[in-house]
Amino acid sequence: MTLITPEKFDKSLELISKCERIAIDTETYWTDEWAKKEIIGVSVYGEIGNTYFSCYYPFRHEDETESNLRLDALRDVTKILNDVPLHIFHNAKFDRQRFILEGLKLTAPFRCTMVMSYMADENGSHVLEDLAEKFGIDPSANFRKQSLHELRKSILWHKIPLHLMSEYACGDARNTYKLQDKLHAILKKQELDHLWEYEEIYCNALMEMELNGVLIDPEMADNLSFNATQRMIAIKKELGFSPGKEKELA
Repeated sequence: MTLITPEKFDKSLELISKCERIAIDTETYWTDEWAKKEIIGVSVYGEIGNTYFSCYYPFRHEDETESNLRLDALRDVTKILNDVPLHIFHNAKFDRQRFILEGLKLTAPFRCTMVMSYMADENGSHVLEDLAEKFGIDPSANFRKQSLHELRKSILWHKIPLHLMSEYACGDARNTYKLQDKLHAILKKQELDHLWEYEEIYCNALMEMELNGVLIDPEMADNLSFNATQRMIAIKKELGFSPGKEKELA
């Protein structure tokens, strides 16, 4: 795991260019405002022969002991990433949106382990840490996450010391990379692996819808809402309780 500094930057891009596939994870500002979740750092993990490459690029951290890369370096990272034949994400829709909000775009084919997990077993957990522990990739994944999130209660996410954030983010990228192999093997055994191309198209469509919004007919929407409300009132009256309330339904 390497925290990328300006001195290590060019060498890191050279290593990325040698990868046939690479896992990418973004860290963003911790906020409920979707459009303000700007990238504060990017972690990547790839394998070159029998060796691996794992690093973290900091861009908007506030750490008194370490420095960020220039923000325009994110463009160079994006360009070299797009030369890698396959990208791997856990929640590809979110991570790829973050690049678009920076005025950039990841264009390589991709796989999403979150969606692949649902395809393999819709009843299990699709949380990265749970999956990493389930498949024996990282037995301490949940502990590592909980430890950093405990720290977040006393300090802003983007002010967490870079050496801690780098270890956490690189761990997520590594787990995502290795999880893809596990899930792809399961999908292949279930003869579902050929469906991924459709999931990729669907994921892109959802991403564009979230970024651009969708056109609606306000009058029709109001009518549908009114009719649905009246129907719910009638159902509650007929049943004598609200089926939408868990305690009453029980």
